[in-house]
Amino acid sequence: IGVGPTYYTVGGLILGVAALNMHILSETLRTPQVSVPKPKLKDAFSTSVASWKRIVRQYTDLNQILLVNTAYWTALSGIQMTALPMFMVGSNLSLGPSEIGFCFASMAVTSVAMSQPLAYIADRYSKKYLMLVGCGLISSSSMLLPFASSVDSLMISLLPLALGSTIMQNVPTAYVVNICHEDDKVQATNLLRTLGDVGLIVGGTTSGVLAAVLP
Repeated sequence: IGVGPTYYTVGGLILGVAALNMHILSETLRTPQVSVPKPKLKDAFSTSVASWKRIVRQYTDLNQILLVNTAYWTALSGIQMTALPMFMVGSNLSLGPSEIGFCFASMAVTSVAMSQPLAYIADRYSKKYLMLVGCGLISSSSMLLPFASSVDSLMISLLPLALGSTIMQNVPTAYVVNICHEDDKVQATNLLRTLGDVGLIVGGTTSGVLAAVLP
């Protein structure tokens, strides 16, 4: 049906799910509420930053996890979201839309199939060591990708990336939740995800600039 109609279809489906959730989920149902003054955005941000500073000082292990998580999202944005589609279309591969979709779908299937086994390994052994394994898998995939000359070799190169992403998208959050007290879990998770968003911005921008400048 083409690229444009595909985007329209996916966007319509997401909008339909959002509208359906508004009428089904109790959390999104409109209920009479007592009017209370809403905090200003500046005040809410200042409160969050103050909480983040206290949490970073209180939990020493958290700094390492924040650094690894930010590095992961930077790498993911640069490798998978920016450079990988350009590599699939160009170089010696020249893949079409269906082949590109198949590659990304295969990575998603790998993530779904391996999420439970990897979660068991993380709980049974060590979340920190498993995160190191995930970083190693992503790094190995990044080094293998330039040598891919066919769809088969490309899929082999993407397998470590899919496994590493499955680890790094779940284990850091679980680790942060485990080491933080109940009152700090929300802000610690918020800080983890905020730095991940910063990594997305930096990784996509940097890889895009490098791809445009370097031959």
